[in-house]
Amino acid sequence: MSSKSLFWTGIVDEKSAKKVARQGIWASLLVGVPMAMYALYFKKYYSLIDVSLYFIIAFGIFKMSRVAAFSGFLLYLIEVIVTFRNGHSLRVLWIFAMFFLFLNGIRGTICYHKLIEKKGESIEKSLADYQEELEGRLNNPSEKF
Repeated sequence: MSSKSLFWTGIVDEKSAKKVARQGIWASLLVGVPMAMYALYFKKYYSLIDVSLYFIIAFGIFKMSRVAAFSGFLLYLIEVIVTFRNGHSLRVLWIFAMFFLFLNGIRGTICYHKLIEKKGESIEKSLADYQEELEGRLNNPSEKF
């Protein structure tokens, strides 16, 4: 398995789109769960608002919501900026990994909806072609079904 396929998985169908989008779910949980433990341990209950947002985002991505995928990326971006401005250091590798997972969540949800739309168009086209064929046969009763 090449590193490109490991980190930037190709999306060819709905199943692969869902698989890539799941990375956004993991990102939300990998950020939200430690944040919840920190908030509860140090009694910083206002942080539970962020935690609940990450869990809602994870559920939204599970439901293949593009809005949730973008929201997760933006929320994490804002938190990284605020953390740096407050003088706290974050591990650069962790930041890039989370951004990458959130980006794959966005990628997966967008591709999923494009594939669903394309599939719907092809079904509609097939139905229209079938209906046209039936109408042609009804107009020419001499043809056999």
